[in-house]
Amino acid sequence: MSAINGANTKGRFGRGGYAGNDTGAGYGGTRISPAGPLGTFAFSATLFIFSLYIATARGINTSNLVIGMALFVGGLVTLLAGMWEFPLFTLYGAFWLSYAVIFIPASGILAAYGASSSGNGAGTEFVNALGIYWMTWFAITFLIFIASFRTHLGSVASLHSCGCSISSWVSTSFTGNRGVLHAAAAWGIITSIIGWYVALTELLSAEHGSNGFGLPLGHMGGLGSPYSRNNAGLAPGTAAGTAPATV
Repeated sequence: MSAINGANTKGRFGRGGYAGNDTGAGYGGTRISPAGPLGTFAFSATLFIFSLYIATARGINTSNLVIGMALFVGGLVTLLAGMWEFPLFTLYGAFWLSYAVIFIPASGILAAYGASSSGNGAGTEFVNALGIYWMTWFAITFLIFIASFRTHLGSVASLHSCGCSISSWVSTSFTGNRGVLHAAAAWGIITSIIGWYVALTELLSAEHGSNGFGLPLGHMGGLGSPYSRNNAGLAPGTAAGTAPATV
């Protein structure tokens, strides 16, 4: 999970374009803060709370409180970050929204399977349907994981642990093994911690550029990575202090 740190350039106005006395410096562009840290913080925070609930931390056995977090932080905020970070945050923002809707009584999804708003009383049909839901998201995460090898180790590690968490959910749904469910929670917590580290690193980089305090991400040079094109880690034509578009 990484940031796109670019600039919006002002377009031409009028039929004749810029006025004769306008300078390039006046219309050089407007810097936009990267949406990557925002999306990563939002996704990781929601996953962290959700994973702790699933692990029954502090004796909590009902995870419904995470629905609000999933809708507005993991869902809406991550989705908005995705407007600048296609396709990663748009996908996972939609994931949190779609998952939260399952447990909202007004949606009627759980009621259709004869389950309560907490998922209790759900039969084999609902569990298998949820397993297919998780299996689909595992496939999506795996494909993005492959693409992450052109970015940095932070993205690779984050998506790897996220994939392990989702695969544990698939196994739990199809087998009913509670031990595997705790593994899903553990991998989710690991994913959150890695995500926060990546977000902090990108936030520091966005604020201070190459002259500020930074943390290592382990940029990779494989699969046509933009970081392998020159020693500065910048794609050709990318201005200093900005990062190339990544996953």
